[in-house]
Parts: sequence; C-alpha cells; structure tokens
Amino acid sequence: AYQDVALVKKAGTSGMDDSIMAALSNPQVPNDVRAAIVNALGWNIDGQQNGRMYAEYIARSHNTTISELTIDMLTPQEAFSLGYLLAMDDYFTMKPLGGTGEVEQAQPLELLDAAVGKNHRDFSIYLIRSLVRTQNEMHRLTWCGVYTDITSAISGFPFERNMRDEAVGIIMEYMNGYQEYCGDKAPN
Repeated sequence: AYQDVALVKKAGTSGMDDSIMAALSNPQVPNDVRAAIVNALGWNIDGQQNGRMYAEYIARSHNTTISELTIDMLTPQEAFSLGYLLAMDDYFTMKPLGGTGEVEQAQPLELLDAAVGKNHRDFSIYLIRSLVRTQNEMHRLTWCGVYTDITSAISGFPFERNMRDEAVGIIMEYMNGYQEYCGDKAPN
C-alpha cells in the first residue's frame, strides 16, 4: 500500500541505514509511513538487529548511551519505531534489547504502549500496537480472539484514521482468515 513512497522502497531494498533511522525519528514523517518503513525492513525467523541499530541511533541523537535512555526521553516517533522494530526483529519471542537500562529492558509492547500514551489519537500507532499485542498474546488467545481483537481495534478507534484504506484492507484481508474460528459469533 506504500510502495509509492521512496523511503519505504529504500527500506525494502537497502535495509536499515542512517537515512532510514533519521526518517523513523523525524516528526515530519507520518506514522503510517513510519509503520510501512518498518514493514519494508521485514522480519527474519532467525532474528535481526534493526532494533538495536535504531536504539544506538536514538542514544546518539540524545547524546547519551542506550543504557541511560529512559522511555520518557523517547519521542512518540522513537517509542513507536523502536517498539515495532523490536517486535519485527524477533517475531516469535518479541524480546527486549537486553541490558541494564530502562529502554534496554522494555518489551516491544511496553514501548508501543508508551507511544500510544504519547499520541493516543494516532490510528497508525494504535493499530500497530494492537497487532503486536495480539501477536504477543497468541499463546493465550483463541484464533477467534485474534480476529475479534483486531476487528474491534479498527472499528472502535474513535478518532480520524491516518492510514491508507488499502493498508487497513491488507491487514483485514489477513485477519479475515481467523474469522472462520468464530463461527456464528464473528463480529461484522
């Protein structure tokens, strides 16, 4: 849905670099594009280090070390990007960076919760946090629960959406695969 955006294309072909990290932190880059950049960077079943690279970038931009970073120091863009990158870096376990600092010990979902708290009217942040929360809770949720959680997040968001309809459609197309597990109880 965002292949027409140069930064998204670059992330998909070149991977993480300083220009991509700068875009992830730039408040002028809309959060739907930020999410598309992280999606374009992708995930790897064996894990990857995009979150660590970005955390190092954030620390440098704040003139500190990763171990001294706190969640309060992060902008909404940084908390959103780092949380989503970490969720994608280790898709099945979604673990923190590791270390002694607050940000190093933060779970991806904790960072995304902070991003929502810092910008609660942003649909893109809210939806990605909902997807990651569902991913994190897959062991607890039924397949129907996965479907209903995301459907409720999309339909129940009370503010203006800032994500392309095509992108929401792609997410729902994937989620609709779980609808059959709800039987007659599936929400519309």
